[in-house]
Amino acid sequence: MRSKATGAEESDYLDRHFSHQVGLSPGDVSDSPTWNAYIKPLVDPFVDTRGDFRYCDEDEFHELVWEVWTDHGVDNDVTIEHEALLSTGTSARRGSRIDFLICYDNLHRVGVEIKCAGRWSPEGVQEQLVRYAETGQINTILLLTADPDLTDIDWPRDLGVPLFIVQLTGRRGRL
Repeated sequence: MRSKATGAEESDYLDRHFSHQVGLSPGDVSDSPTWNAYIKPLVDPFVDTRGDFRYCDEDEFHELVWEVWTDHGVDNDVTIEHEALLSTGTSARRGSRIDFLICYDNLHRVGVEIKCAGRWSPEGVQEQLVRYAETGQINTILLLTADPDLTDIDWPRDLGVPLFIVQLTGRRGRL
């Protein structure tokens, strides 16, 4: 979370971190080449799913995301690996498992993490995403979440791995 530093401390903090655009949604247009080339194709299929996703747990949320991607042919254009092991890096990073690893033909790799509502703290999610970025196995991270509290994560610039956060409509529980 953002500190309440002022003056030189604040500028130093802002030089190392930045807040991402809040409120990215499926169908949004951006001037980011990374968004347009690698993230937009992964999130635009959710434009047609304006109704709330209903799921019991995060595994079921994964299945719903996978179903949308396959229904829209996303898996025809990229290689998708579920529960991908990001095994390089220091021992603290070995064994990091990201929900989906998307590989494009030009070898750009997008790590996709999915978080359902009300189960994770922003700090815990940020630590997890930083650990994934530090493995050196992904070029970009996409956080798909149904939790509005997770849409405002500070992200260290020095990682060199951009983070995009997209909120999907959804909630735990059955009708």
